[in-house]
Order: sequence, then structure tokens, then C-alpha cells
Amino acid sequence: MALFVDIKYVNLVSPRLERFTHREQYVWNFRCPICGDSRKNKSKARGYFLRKKFGIYYMCHNCSASMSLGNFLKHMDNSLYKQYRMDTYKEQNHANVPRPDPPMIPKPTIKTPVVKSLPLESISELDDDNIARQYVMSRKIPKKFWHDLYYAENFRDFADKFFVGHDKKILDEPRLVIPFYNQEGILQGIQGRVLVESKVRYITMKVCDDASKLFGLDRMDLTKQILVVEGPIDSLFLPNCIATMDSSLIGVKKSLGERDYLFVPDNEPRNPEIIREIKKIVKAGNKVCIWPESVKEKDINDMIKSGLTEKQITNIIEENTVEGLAAELKFQQWSKT
Repeated sequence: MALFVDIKYVNLVSPRLERFTHREQYVWNFRCPICGDSRKNKSKARGYFLRKKFGIYYMCHNCSASMSLGNFLKHMDNSLYKQYRMDTYKEQNHANVPRPDPPMIPKPTIKTPVVKSLPLESISELDDDNIARQYVMSRKIPKKFWHDLYYAENFRDFADKFFVGHDKKILDEPRLVIPFYNQEGILQGIQGRVLVESKVRYITMKVCDDASKLFGLDRMDLTKQILVVEGPIDSLFLPNCIATMDSSLIGVKKSLGERDYLFVPDNEPRNPEIIREIKKIVKAGNKVCIWPESVKEKDINDMIKSGLTEKQITNIIEENTVEGLAAELKFQQWSKT
């Protein structure tokens, strides 16, 4: 079986790969030798060996390299590649002989740093004329959340000190800092929303690669229906709501598994990215809110700013929640791409 040979050569090449770890069965992680991964952050490791149907292949989440294990070995060491080809040929001639997999490299225990607060002033501590407090008031964010939101006058300085070794290009501009925590209340990362004109509106940073990227987990009751939106600020106006902080709403399942979800995408019927995401949600048979034509605003916060109350918005969502065939039909009517 080809898999037996592939695992053997994963083990043989592993000493040459920086930060090589065996994360789980048939998943190995290390710094990409093709692109070198991050030059600024030596802890970055975005190369992976993964199992496909008949063997192991390589992919990198940084440079998007993708190739068979054989081609990877050829890149690393031509003599090792020739040895691999010979063993593969021999194995094919003994395909019916059952063999156990070679011993695996044990998976290391990776601990997320325990951080529960930020070295910044919260919005509730700022004066009314502060740019961040002015922004929060303009978005009509309830005061009960002000102590959970922070202000970084120089976001680059904050990021360099708090996320030591990060590789993001950041300007020294003011940002609203929105932290996200796990269910135990331990900080997983932050999202910085710029408060001045800038090419980059949002910057998301995690305390480590394995940290969760969901906003609202620390307030979530997983036994009840969970509303899922994209933006953290939108989630503050809905009951038991979580934000994915990107357009992949259905990706929440990878973190929390199958639960009673109600997906609430933005109201942008001409946005191809949102259209694709709703198609995935509908195809999976999940509940989704398809906004009626009477709603003109593009997201929850815009609805709040237009004068709608949290209760009114919740009622609109409940009245326009569909699934199955009803979702397919309503989605076709709503989509304008």
C-alpha cells in the first residue's frame, strides 16, 4: 500500500524540516521549505503533509504550493526521491501484503497563552471627545459592552508589544480594539477597526495559530439556538449571537460542530462572496435568514442606525428564516447576481 511508503518517507524527511510536528493522524505541520514561510516570525509554520485517498501530499497555506509527496522529496533531496520511487515500485508489486503503518511521531501538546485582559483603556474609561468613543457612540453600541471594547491610539505600537514577532504590515494609526475570547474567558486574539482613512479597515490577530477566531464565545449558551453573523459589532445587537469575523459563516461548524444554528448573512444580494456562502448554507440544509425587500440596510448595525430596535430586527429575522426547499426558492428571489 502506497500509504505505508509515504509515511515512511515523511518520517525520513522530517529531521530536515523546521518546527516539524505531528498534529494528528495523517496531519504533519512545519515551516514551508519552498517559500521559507515568514522571514520576520520564525514561529510561523504553514506547510502541511496531509492524507489524500491513496497517499500523502504537500500544501502550504502561505505560498499555496501544492504537490505530491514525491515531488516534495524531489525538491528537497533528489537521492531521497529516487529511493522513494524505488520503494514505491517495490510496494506496488506487493500490494496485497497487509502491513501496519510505520510508527507516528507523537503529537505535541500545544498550550494557548493564558491572557484575560489587554493593556489598553476601555471605551468606558475614555472622554466623550475621544475618537474611539465617538465612533462607538455613532454605531449605537450599547453601553453595557463599552468595557469590553478598547482603544489603541497607535495600533502598530500595541501590536508590536502584545503580539511579539508578528508578520503583519501595520501603520501607526488609531483603531478600536475588539478582543475575542474562548468559552473560558481566555483571550484568543483581537480585531482592530481603523478610526481614520486607511486602505486596511480591519486587522485580525490571534495569540497563537491554534487560537479560536470566533467573537462572542464567552457569552454563548451552546444549548440554545445560536445566531451566526459576520461582524462582531453586529453580534452585539442580537441574542445568543456569535461572529465569525469573516464571510465564511458556515465555518463555525469546524469549531463548534453541529448545533442549532441560524445563519444571518449581510443583506447584500449583489455580493458574489455572500451569494456563495448562502448557497453553501442552503445546500447544507441549515436555517438561514433571507432578508425581505423592505429591508434596505446591508447589515444589522446599519439597521440599528436607521432607527430599528433590537426587538424589531429579531422579529424580522424570525419571520424570514427558512430552510430546505423554501430557502432555495427565497434565495433565488433575493439574489441579484
